[in-house]
Amino acid sequence: MLICALLLAGTAAWHAHRASVESSRWPAVAARITDCRVHTSYDSWHGRARALHQVECSFRYDVDAVPYVVKSRVGDMLSIVRGQIDIPRPTVTLGSLQEWVKHDPAGTVETIHYDPTHPDRISLVGMEDDIKWQTTAGYTRGALVFAMLGAGLLLSGILVRRSSA
Repeated sequence: MLICALLLAGTAAWHAHRASVESSRWPAVAARITDCRVHTSYDSWHGRARALHQVECSFRYDVDAVPYVVKSRVGDMLSIVRGQIDIPRPTVTLGSLQEWVKHDPAGTVETIHYDPTHPDRISLVGMEDDIKWQTTAGYTRGALVFAMLGAGLLLSGILVRRSSA
């Protein structure tokens, strides 16, 4: 449990660092959404039908008078397995993905960030927060839960060992 807590804490730190770099060091540019939709694909997961939903958008922007059109996945993929009880993520549902697409139709202008060394590589930091469940806060909460469980088990083990000795 404690090792999992450390791994999740490291992931939270990396996620926070990456978001900070992309939002503060990568230049911002106004990009026009040329196409945006919820893409759904199907496959099988442990013999059960699974639907995978994700928002895909195309962004058009200019960097130094050079036009770019970049297709990007927005937010995180939502996986729904038929016949399985899911613990829902309250903020990211198929409905929230569809609502996000309605709110940002073709023609909408959004601020994005691009990698100065590769202008065709973009970051949607801040823009996709409503449909993203893999966040720094989420990883931090997970690390805290695993740390508390691990500490509880460790203390229980120490108490049992002392009482038997």
